[in-house]
Amino acid sequence: MSDVRDLDVVRLIADLPERDLMAGAVGTIVGMYPAGYLVEFADGNGETLAMVDLYADQFEGSRAHPARQAFRSSREP
Repeated sequence: MSDVRDLDVVRLIADLPERDLMAGAVGTIVGMYPAGYLVEFADGNGETLAMVDLYADQFEGSRAHPARQAFRSSREP
């Protein structure tokens, strides 16, 4: 994904079980590096669930709102 910019909304392509995130989780680009991106995943209240460094091939563009995401959280029953 070469045309991504800061604050773009993206969707995970694959599960990241070590971060309790599932494919389809929606996040926001909050940092860009030469080799990747920093993506913030937050809940519906805006509380950060995870800040994850990702490569461009781990996500795709999304029209979804960041708060509407698919995630597993150890804080949920």
